[in-house]
Amino acid sequence: MVRREIISRKVWFGKAPKRKTLTKWREGGILWVHHSESTAPSAKATVKTESAIMRGIQTFHMGPQREWDDIGYGFVIFPSGRVYAGRGFGVVGAHTPGHNSEPSVCLIGSFSDSLPTTAALQSLNWLKSELLVKKLKGHRDGYPTSCPGNKFYARLKLPLPSWKRSEPDAATARGVTVRVMNREWVGWKEAKGAIRWIAAHGLRRGTKASITWHGETWTGGKAVANVCKNIYTNWIREEL
Repeated sequence: MVRREIISRKVWFGKAPKRKTLTKWREGGILWVHHSESTAPSAKATVKTESAIMRGIQTFHMGPQREWDDIGYGFVIFPSGRVYAGRGFGVVGAHTPGHNSEPSVCLIGSFSDSLPTTAALQSLNWLKSELLVKKLKGHRDGYPTSCPGNKFYARLKLPLPSWKRSEPDAATARGVTVRVMNREWVGWKEAKGAIRWIAAHGLRRGTKASITWHGETWTGGKAVANVCKNIYTNWIREEL
């Protein structure tokens, strides 16, 4: 299991920025999510390998192709789940025009047709918590681009896997409610059986159903089935 921490610029030998502009991030704000649209290293890659990639991105961003003051993103996440400081906390970035005073993260890889690793998604959820942000938005929400890839962008609309194993945190567990037609399951212990069944069998089109998870509610058979599949994959299957 990856130890979740933010690996400093000192560790990956980041260059000093040309200029550094500080800002105050609003608690409960937005974290802008990007993908590198490049080949990702193995989830078993070493810090040495990932650090070399960080330096390559910084060199490209500061070079003649971009001429930015520093690497563009606030943070970077690799398939291993490791989180690296880019510009870091409270620094204006160069990631989404009109929103550069808000935090950003780039997940290494190309996610038009595939998804980040579970470890990377868990770290994205962890970083969201660390930054005290409330919402995730894809790069395309603020700028006309395909970033962060169609498949990953769709995945951002579903709950992210927790960085903790086996059980959701207490607040999340208390917030699980599944309703299908006239039946209701409340709480993790009661609801996970229904979630497992729905993940395996789906729900018929037009089924009156809803699920509340981590403070958000989805309605309709298709949406509920998709959320249940995600919860099953990232929580229940680990318990079996």
